[in-house]
Amino acid sequence: MLDYGLPRLLVCQDRATARMLVANDVPLAVACPVLAAADLPPGPHLVDALARFPGSAVYVLHDASAAGLAFAAGLGARLGLPASVPVVRLGLLPRHAAALRLPARREAEPVAAAGAWPGLTRREEHWLRAGMRAELAAVPPARLLRAVHRLAGQRPAARRRGAGLAAARAAGFLTWPAP
Repeated sequence: MLDYGLPRLLVCQDRATARMLVANDVPLAVACPVLAAADLPPGPHLVDALARFPGSAVYVLHDASAAGLAFAAGLGARLGLPASVPVVRLGLLPRHAAALRLPARREAEPVAAAGAWPGLTRREEHWLRAGMRAELAAVPPARLLRAVHRLAGQRPAARRRGAGLAAARAAGFLTWPAP
């Protein structure tokens, strides 16, 4: 049995999003494993480690869709989390999709009458019930990375003044690292 605690876990609805976050070193920068929905359940040791850490949380990235909100709402039960470990939605809501001017499309299948979605306006609920969907994959990657760092409680390193193109020109030739 492992005796360590885990402060946070990030679960992505889409495997491509999880891969992009891992490729950009989010697990190291934010100090949390990144999993895709297809990788669940993660195993009892991970859930036990979350339960041992005071103030731990599971963050979930999802699309602005009825399926995305249902995924986020059911994640705690799917993982078998204790009540002390909250599931925090970091995913898109219809208002975020509108503010970011993301393309939205209608689902091929009608949305079943869902229960109440806490925290949504009537307009957003109507948008979801109409079968509309905006995908997290449409968010520019740099913006998504900044949001994940900020919302998961970590700030990305501040850019140094002068670290732009002029500083790169003065550094000399850029080469690939040696293996």
